[in-house]
This record gives sequence, structure tokens and C-alpha cells, in this order.
Amino acid sequence: MSLNNSYHEKLKLFFKEKGLSNKKVSEVLGYSETMIGRYLNGGANVDALFVIELIKLFPEIDLKYIFS
Repeated sequence: MSLNNSYHEKLKLFFKEKGLSNKKVSEVLGYSETMIGRYLNGGANVDALFVIELIKLFPEIDLKYIFS
């Protein structure tokens, strides 16, 4: 993965590596599938509540890497 990848692309890769579809991510995090698609494709920026849920449900995620 290129160092220039956006956090959207890094999140998408994180979920792909976990074997999670957008539908499953939406169910797990409590967001609509449409919103997850927007987050992962760069159509919308994630909010603080999304990041909090992400940390709770995926404590192994490296936020420093994702958002750098």
C-alpha cells in the first residue's frame, strides 16, 4: 500500500483484511450500508462517534497508521 493512501482507503483495506463486507461493517458498527460505503469510498469524512465505535469493536486497529 502506498504511503499516500487516504484514511478511507486504509479503512477499506482494514475491513477487507478482516473479511468484512460493507454490509457486515454497517451491521457491526450500527451505521447504514450507504454511509459505510461513503466513508470507505471517500464520499464522506468519518466522525468522532464512528472512530469511538471502531476502537471499541476493533481494539487492534492502528489509528495512528490509518489517519497518517
